[in-house]
Amino acid sequence: GYKSQRKKQLEILATKTAKEVAKSKVSARLGKMNAYERRVIHTKLSDWRDVTTESEGEEPNRYVVIKPKQK
Repeated sequence: GYKSQRKKQLEILATKTAKEVAKSKVSARLGKMNAYERRVIHTKLSDWRDVTTESEGEEPNRYVVIKPKQK
């Protein structure tokens, strides 16, 4: 269904963006997302060593920022 399709798209976006952030060491901001979508991103990247994720902004315009982890 729509939700599983959306989850797949978000996981691909998360992975792709996280790789860029890890390489460039520059934070990346994803578009505004609802709570479910943000959780998908946080969960997907939770075990990555090189990046960390944070939700920022105010509802309904909250978004996820993927940041390089300080070593």
